[in-house]
Amino acid sequence: MDAQALQVDPRLRSHLLLATLSLAIFVSTVFVVVAYRIASDLGVNSELKAAEINVALLSAQTDLANSESELESLLAPSGHYIEELQVKENIGVLVRNDSDFVVFSSGVAQSTIEAVTALLGEEATGSGLIELEGETYLWAAIKSHHNKQNYSLWVQETSSLDTLLHYIATRLTVTSFLTFWVAVWGALILSGIITKRIEKHNEALAYMASHDHLTDLPSRRYVFEQMSAHIEKARGADDCSHCGALLLLDLDQFKEINDTLGHSYGDEILKKISRRWRDALPSSHILARTGGDEFVVWTANLNTDNAAKIATPLIEACQRPFEVSGMLLNVDVSIGAAYFPKDGDTIEELMKNADIAMYHAKRKRSRLEVYAAADNPYTELRVRLSGEVAQALSEQQFVLHYQPKVHLQTCQVTGAEALVRWNHPREGLIYPGAFIELIEHSDYIHAFSRYVLSHAIQQIQKWREQGLEVSVAVNLSPYNLLDRSMTAFIREQLDHYGVTPEMLEIELTETATMIDIQTTQAVFKSFRELGVKLSLDDFGVGMSSLSYIKNLELDCIKLDRSFVLNMLSDPCDKAIVQTMLDLCANLGYQAVAEGVETQELADLLTNLGCAYGQGYFFAKPMPADQFIRFMLDSPKRRSA
Repeated sequence: MDAQALQVDPRLRSHLLLATLSLAIFVSTVFVVVAYRIASDLGVNSELKAAEINVALLSAQTDLANSESELESLLAPSGHYIEELQVKENIGVLVRNDSDFVVFSSGVAQSTIEAVTALLGEEATGSGLIELEGETYLWAAIKSHHNKQNYSLWVQETSSLDTLLHYIATRLTVTSFLTFWVAVWGALILSGIITKRIEKHNEALAYMASHDHLTDLPSRRYVFEQMSAHIEKARGADDCSHCGALLLLDLDQFKEINDTLGHSYGDEILKKISRRWRDALPSSHILARTGGDEFVVWTANLNTDNAAKIATPLIEACQRPFEVSGMLLNVDVSIGAAYFPKDGDTIEELMKNADIAMYHAKRKRSRLEVYAAADNPYTELRVRLSGEVAQALSEQQFVLHYQPKVHLQTCQVTGAEALVRWNHPREGLIYPGAFIELIEHSDYIHAFSRYVLSHAIQQIQKWREQGLEVSVAVNLSPYNLLDRSMTAFIREQLDHYGVTPEMLEIELTETATMIDIQTTQAVFKSFRELGVKLSLDDFGVGMSSLSYIKNLELDCIKLDRSFVLNMLSDPCDKAIVQTMLDLCANLGYQAVAEGVETQELADLLTNLGCAYGQGYFFAKPMPADQFIRFMLDSPKRRSA
């Protein structure tokens, strides 16, 4: 529901008034017409009934007359019968007796009576109204019950009926006008009451649509409308007067409170923190709840690099515990900031980039991070690649390149590390940094790792057929440690291609082994029982406990390149490498230095007691056919 759509139409009252008056006019008109028709019908019926009675009496008197002269005397205006009738209207009477006609007229012309007779016919009986030369006449006719030859016709003008109907019409008109006048005032009063109620109801609906019912803060819809209006106004402006900042706030430890104490505690936290934040921000800043434990702050006309000024009071408001039902609860906040238009010129872009910055703040535990394009892992290519993994596996678009592991003193190749590349049909050769993480977070991680393992084992078998005995190290994802059938799969592949287990080396990063040390130890034990070699990759960049390293029973530890590269210029890195080499020697693990890119580094590592290394100084990762040529080009590079 759009809040703007809830605004009252300023013409609402006039529309209501017009509708009410139209209804009043319609009802009044119907009332007048129906009442007049009823009164008219009642008047006409009454007059017709009287005429029927009069003509019946006339017929009876006609039957008593013994002669025409007696009949004429009876019907004369001064006759006894006519006087008894006391008819105030102009009347005319026609009596037929044995084909003789006697016509009496009192205000109605004889020609009119004859014309009526002609229109009705000589044998017409009953009563009714008849139009004649623009005048309306009431008539009634009857045949005698005693003498069928006697026929009596009564013709009467309707002037008294017209007068009565005119009187009724006048009264009805006055009544209708009074009714309409009352309706006008009633409409004015009623429309005012209805309009006020609708306005009040719409204000409540508009508030509900634009505010969060729990915290009473503006809602997502409201803040988006404000942002949209600001962005629309800013289009085409070159100055910074239309800059803005969007801060996305997400509560830390909130889910733990909800899951442990219940949603009622979580709701109280949301209400209390909303009040604190609202009090901490100036009125020009819009604080809104967008859902769950997420909030946004939108500030228009703000120069860039001022996010810290907005975020600081919000962070400080969370440093005091919240008391809920006698319990003191701590909740922290992570904030991501994005600037308009630098970090996006649409609401969607600003929200997306602020969200990326917020999660970056969560990972770094820094509380506030401003969006930087380098922190955005969600590139268009990444999104497209995530939908093409299944096709790439089925079409075998993933290929393995191999980087030699070299004995530093003899320069002999003692093994190789398999590094995967995506040979994309449109993008060309894609390096693992662009797709490994998205595969690890997809349902294809186990299929992908098995694909790499299978191709590496096949390559070992092919090299053996060509007379080269080269062991290959394959990196596994930490998620593969949860694959209970991985050991059985490796055994099946080794048996299928006739490769001895010691020719395969499994590498896991130091961080991966720390995810679940018990699971790692169990999986490593099954690998060791299988006979494959085990190595710990990127050693030194994680937080491994030395006791865990001891219990993993490794064959090899690979020193991370971040320490090796700066050994010549940084005494601290040199000391760290020396310490790690001493640790490997004391534990009986083979040490391999990564990132060896110069002869000086190779010589220094040799002097420190490191026997093996790999890096660009020796060779970059290369396809399998190039690796063979690399092995065969120099006797020094043949495997021992």
